[in-house]
Amino acid sequence: MKKIGIVLLGAILGVAFDTCYADDQASVVLKRAALLPQRLTSYKLTETTQRFVGSEAGAGREPEISSMVLVRSGRMFRCEVEFPDANTGARLRRKSAFNGERHQYLEEAEKQLVLSNASRFPNPTLRMDPWILPYAFLLEQGHELAWSTVRDAAIWEKKGRNCRYLGKERLRNHECEVVEMPATGTLFPEAQWKIFFATDVHYFPIRNEAVARNGDLYGYVDVEEHKTIDCEGEPVVVPVKMTQTDYRDGAVLARHIVTIEPSSIQVNVDFDQDLFTLPTSNVEWVHDVDKGTHLNVGGGMPLVEESVKLSPTRVVALLLTLVVFSIAGFVVVWKKWKTRKQHA
Repeated sequence: MKKIGIVLLGAILGVAFDTCYADDQASVVLKRAALLPQRLTSYKLTETTQRFVGSEAGAGREPEISSMVLVRSGRMFRCEVEFPDANTGARLRRKSAFNGERHQYLEEAEKQLVLSNASRFPNPTLRMDPWILPYAFLLEQGHELAWSTVRDAAIWEKKGRNCRYLGKERLRNHECEVVEMPATGTLFPEAQWKIFFATDVHYFPIRNEAVARNGDLYGYVDVEEHKTIDCEGEPVVVPVKMTQTDYRDGAVLARHIVTIEPSSIQVNVDFDQDLFTLPTSNVEWVHDVDKGTHLNVGGGMPLVEESVKLSPTRVVALLLTLVVFSIAGFVVVWKKWKTRKQHA
């Protein structure tokens, strides 16, 4: 019995040692991977996305094509996106920026600039930053994945305390260390992330998979091509071609092929701060959400000296008016329908 007890104790301690080693190794991998984004203080890139929906994915049909020019510097950013109108197919253009104080949004077709102290959209840049895609596993519950999240060493450390080392695998000629961690964001509930960190690409995550408990794949991001830039003697890795595929019930829901133009990439450049304030030269109206003002600044119309105050009382009055007219319209339509029914 003593021998059996000793054998069992040794087996338990061995498993515990292996588990502790695996967890420690996973934490080491994440610490190495975290160094890459922390080296970035600013960058500029031009990106193009081809989007295939459902059965169109890989079926030879023309994809929906959109593009983006993105500039970041610390907390400041400027983003210009172009995409097709869902109904007409016409190319639409939008711009967004943050100059450290105010968020700005401009839809060129409307010629209206919207100003706000806080972001009016979950994703302030209007589109997912392509450099962030490989780091989707850092998504936190109740938060959008932002560049500040990717660069936050504390978040990497937190993730490192709750992950598991799966060992080494070879993927597309890259030797990878594979780590598993629970998905804590709302995008893939009750799922596990499986992340492939390429040791020969400075532990850059070249693939991440969101896997359900039953083994079904929610989706994945594959970094098929990358570019390594020397930044003051330290490497910075840029994902220049990626495929993002989403699944539902085992079928492809959508596929995005994302490419970053290598010649457009600028890293750790001292950008002019004026770049992060959108000009009003081609704008007719400026709407300030916080001040409740709507100011005509040009566009062939007389310049309004005093801004129109959109007080809460006025907004409520307008809403009540709309409700009254809606009820009145419904009553008229109902009476006509009832009359026709009686004559039928």
